[in-house]
Amino acid sequence: GGGLQSAPDDPRLGQTLLNPIESLAGEAGSISLGFSFDRRGRRAAGPWQGKLRLGRADAEVSRVLAGRVAARLAPETNIAFGFAQGTDGLIAQVQGHSEPAFFVVRSPADDFGFTRAAENSVALRQQFGRLGLTVSGARARVAGTGPTAFAGNGFQSRSGQEVTRFSVSADRQFGELATALTASWLAENRTMLGARLHDAFGLRGADSLFIDARAAWSPAPDWQLAAAWRQGFTRARLGGQISNGSRLTSNAWSLDVERRSLFAPDDSIALRLSQPLRVGSGGLALNLPVAWDYDTLSATNAISTLSLSPSGRELDAELAWRGPLWGGLASASLFWRKNPGHVAAIPADAGAAISWKTQF
Repeated sequence: GGGLQSAPDDPRLGQTLLNPIESLAGEAGSISLGFSFDRRGRRAAGPWQGKLRLGRADAEVSRVLAGRVAARLAPETNIAFGFAQGTDGLIAQVQGHSEPAFFVVRSPADDFGFTRAAENSVALRQQFGRLGLTVSGARARVAGTGPTAFAGNGFQSRSGQEVTRFSVSADRQFGELATALTASWLAENRTMLGARLHDAFGLRGADSLFIDARAAWSPAPDWQLAAAWRQGFTRARLGGQISNGSRLTSNAWSLDVERRSLFAPDDSIALRLSQPLRVGSGGLALNLPVAWDYDTLSATNAISTLSLSPSGRELDAELAWRGPLWGGLASASLFWRKNPGHVAAIPADAGAAISWKTQF
């Protein structure tokens, strides 16, 4: 089965992890379902497991928080739908690749520099010989970008802004080497990589192209080495004070090493080093007043460039173990972050996390 496990994008689920859904290997027409439920007015206390069955009383007070539906339409065709989940997990599922589950350090494939909420997605994969081709789409709202900005610096609330994403991904297996290349177009309605300028600047949104490359190699049956890179190119839409030349380049990367069956047949330990998405160069070209003529009582405008490349660089590391323990599933993690949020003035932080869950 697929081993991918990631935190859902819906913030109402907090840090709850959805169980990985079984891979689509099998006969044509197979289907797998997974949902997470919550009573109204209460946060989910843990992942929902078991059969998709609700009594009358539970059905009246419950609502679906997140879910995933995957089906094999034909021997070479898979489709998956996600509710309150992004397309990256769906793409990984239909492609059949797996990666370790971490508490803190994220994969570049799901990192756009801001948090998305109420995301609905779909992915369709077709196999052509040794090559697989996946097309996907998603629609969501901007939920946040990290540290809250002060009102005086020109930024306002980032909630309620719509974003749309379309992706095309190709994957191929070369012996023990699995590769994937993805191109994504991200269209933002009123934001730029999740940030919203004051209305006086007239920002009308932005368009971004992201190129993702991933490779995973298994040198031995219980070992896997993986690397991922994301390169982004963003252009703000013209309007108001936004002029030509308002462009950004950004990148993110990660390196993974995983060892399975370390202490037990079903456990694993993994180490990830990564850099979250960071603007490497570029900024906003703003048409602003730079002088005042008292004779004509008019202002002189000129292009002023506002650099959006941070001085800090966040680097993350996490060591995570997961496996069976005391009749349940346990996870333990140690993590370290340098310059969180790419803010040079913030010192490095470190922490640990422990999780244990079981069914009864």
